[in-house]
Amino acid sequence: MVTGILVNDLIRYRIIAISMHPGWVRTDMGNPAPVLPEDTASGIVRAVDSLNVENIGKFYDYTGREVSW
Repeated sequence: MVTGILVNDLIRYRIIAISMHPGWVRTDMGNPAPVLPEDTASGIVRAVDSLNVENIGKFYDYTGREVSW
């Protein structure tokens, strides 16, 4: 819902609004997550760098793969 609201508010400024799932990220709390923080961060940057108007309002994971709502 928040993404939809952002899309409606930001489209006039040509700003692309999406939702992004960072993945299950390993933390200092000792969880057994498979994704390292640096991998999710670099993946998010790559995904965001490749966005265009066709991506508006969609949901992606940190690898840039579209996730169904």
